[in-house]
Amino acid sequence: MVVKNALIKVLEENDLMPRRMLHFLLLCPTFTLCSAMLCSVTLAQEGVTVTKTTSSSSNVQPSSALTASERETVTHLLSTVPEKYLGCPAPTLEQLKGSSSELEADFVNLYFLRHPDSSGHCKAAMALFRQTLGTPFTLAVQNLTSGFQGLPTFLEFRKGRWLDVTKKVLPNVVLRLERLKIKSRLARDGSGLLVAPFDTTDDFSKPLYTLEWKRGQLWPLEMKTSH
Repeated sequence: MVVKNALIKVLEENDLMPRRMLHFLLLCPTFTLCSAMLCSVTLAQEGVTVTKTTSSSSNVQPSSALTASERETVTHLLSTVPEKYLGCPAPTLEQLKGSSSELEADFVNLYFLRHPDSSGHCKAAMALFRQTLGTPFTLAVQNLTSGFQGLPTFLEFRKGRWLDVTKKVLPNVVLRLERLKIKSRLARDGSGLLVAPFDTTDDFSKPLYTLEWKRGQLWPLEMKTSH
């Protein structure tokens, strides 16, 4: 009963369960099974995501963790990106599969940063965004050799070749911006893209648009305010 009351208190304080359902839970004789089923149904109806936990932390993986097959797919895709988008050759399989001073690879957030070579060239960022339909990923590629000016190019790999899908992914309000007057930066956590007025710094604290990836496209979260 102590455990039951503690659970009910947490649910009530966090508005995770209507009071009429709390009363039912109090009367439920088979607490363990009933409460588990009831909480799952109610939380789903209230739009709350329920995450399963295990007693061993070693078995818990990030929700965005790749399967072995997906990681192999990502590695292959990134090694085939055309040079015209990156401004330099695509990363090699060896660089993607092992540690390399030339490539910073984050397979959890699907963000990859190519560091410049000895001549200061060949700096580029790549970010993979998951798709729910069709091709599994959309790839954003940004040549950073000359800084953040302009917008990334968005690509999808279909039938053995890369296709430019930038106009499908970015909203019209961003596509209409003059490329020479804006700069952009891919989020390192894989969440989206920042677009700001162009200058030669890497400061994005006052963006024109903050774009979030959802439903296979980038959507504005914050709009520029008028002065």
